[in-house]
Order: sequence, then C-alpha cells, then structure tokens
Amino acid sequence: MATLVLMATLDRANEGSGSETFKIDLESSGTITKNLHRSSLVTNIAAGPDATNNGFNVQVNDASVVSMVVDALRVSEDAGIVGLTVTIFPVRAVDTRLSIRTDSVSASDNADFTPGPFSLTIPASEGTAMFQVLIIEDQTDEADEGFSVIVADQGLPDDVALDQPDGPGTLPMTLVPITDSDATEVALTMLDMLAMEGRAETRLRSL
Repeated sequence: MATLVLMATLDRANEGSGSETFKIDLESSGTITKNLHRSSLVTNIAAGPDATNNGFNVQVNDASVVSMVVDALRVSEDAGIVGLTVTIFPVRAVDTRLSIRTDSVSASDNADFTPGPFSLTIPASEGTAMFQVLIIEDQTDEADEGFSVIVADQGLPDDVALDQPDGPGTLPMTLVPITDSDATEVALTMLDMLAMEGRAETRLRSL
C-alpha cells in the first residue's frame, strides 16, 4: 500500500464563487482505493476512477481567509485591556465564528492577563471584528513580560481557512508585550531619617 499526500496551497486571491480542479491519473492498471483526508480547501472528491483511466478529480474551492492584524503592540500593565483585530477576506454572507486561544510565553495566566479561550464572531458581510483581553496589574517591580494571542484552527466552516503568516502549518497570531508599571520604591530607614535630620540641623546652625 502506498500513500500519496497532496497539499492545497493557500493564496490571497479572491477567486469568487468559482473553483479550480486538478486531476490525478494512475498510469498503471489495477484497482485503487481512495481514502482521502478532506480539508477546508479541498472538496468534491470524485468517488472513483473516471471512465477512461484509473484517476480521479480533486476540486479546490476558494476560501475566505482569516488573518490577525499584527500591530506594534506594547501595553502597560495598568492599561486594563488590550484590543486586537481579526479580519476575513473575502467577506461571507453569514456570521463567522472563531475560537481564540492564548499562550502565556513569559507572562503568567490570571496574574498578568486573563487567558483564553475566547469566542469571536465576525458578523455577516463584515470584514473585521475586534476583541479585548484583560490585563491584570500587580504591585511587583519586575521585567517586562508578554503573551501571544492565536486564532485556533478548530470548528472552522468548510469555506474558511486561516492565514499562514510564517509558512505552512502556522496560525494567525500576535505577541502582546506587557510593560511593567511599578517604579522602584526607595525605602528610608529610621537611621537614614535621623542622619538627614542631623544634617539639616547642622545647616540651620551654620546659618
């Protein structure tokens, strides 16, 4: 038994409601069994060989592509929230429901931010939707931290695909750096205060 794996390439072209088809032909005779994995981009796989050859057709449908707007984000921990935007193109005639997850990276879940998953709906005929992540302020003087926000590849409609910004297999994501807002406090001991007071008295006497 041999397995043939074909990859449908995600493009950025709006090809409308049409689709593209390619054909697989087997030059040698014999019976073939097709156990094909269906993805959101590949549909309408013929049930068996065509009448003239041991082959079959694979139809690749155009898909609406979901992307995340990657801004030069940097949020202070006392900001309270950070807003992020997801886009879809071409727009769909129905709502698009997405799942958003988070990765703590160098920040801490529920200590520096409220983690996912979150649900997000891009309304029908709309090209963007915005959601917010809660940033949690602490009282610790610490180094800057960060977390990432990712569009999950779960529960997608058949005509929706996720952008692959860093190559095949990657997902739409953005890193959110958190800037610490706790200034270093200077603690004065009683001896420090007495010393300062003594210097002040000496100065007054000299005047």
